[in-house]
Amino acid sequence: MGNPKPLFRIVNAPILKVKQFGKEKNHMEVSFDRPGKPLKAISFFSKPEQFSVEPKAGLNVSVIGTLEKSNFRGFPELRLRIVDIGA
Repeated sequence: MGNPKPLFRIVNAPILKVKQFGKEKNHMEVSFDRPGKPLKAISFFSKPEQFSVEPKAGLNVSVIGTLEKSNFRGFPELRLRIVDIGA
């Protein structure tokens, strides 16, 4: 309690897909290529152009984020919450 969440950096992460979601399309999900299953990362109340590098399919980027446990719609998963995307 009271400690900041640890930040993780993933370098040279290949982007498969970027999509806006939510009723007002004000949240962003980025899917990164990895062996086995794509890694999905999210950022609430954000748009691609708000980051240091605008995420687009086909780019390799560095991602900084925190890990969080999600139980959306009853499906538990560990996901990456995006803090920033850069070169």
